[in-house]
Amino acid sequence: FDDSVTVELNQKASINIY
Repeated sequence: FDDSVTVELNQKASINIY
């Protein structure tokens, strides 16, 4: 996976958490 993709997934995950 590309770092950019993982970053986007992490951002979406953080949004879901908060």
